[in-house]
Amino acid sequence: LNLEIAVIDANGSVVSKVDTSVLASQTLIEGVKQQEKDATWLQLINTCFDNIDRELKSQLPHNLAQHMR
Repeated sequence: LNLEIAVIDANGSVVSKVDTSVLASQTLIEGVKQQEKDATWLQLINTCFDNIDRELKSQLPHNLAQHMR
């Protein structure tokens, strides 16, 4: 999962930005039930967003502080 947040000026130039990428994976055994596949997928999504949140909280104050209130 990749995410970029940019502040762009009136001329279309990037003034400041933060970006992050996260990866999560899980191996399932063959023949696993759909319910377990769905639960694993949800866990992977939550893990990715938790990791993105942590990365952004770290980067935002340093890279976009002048644009935040």
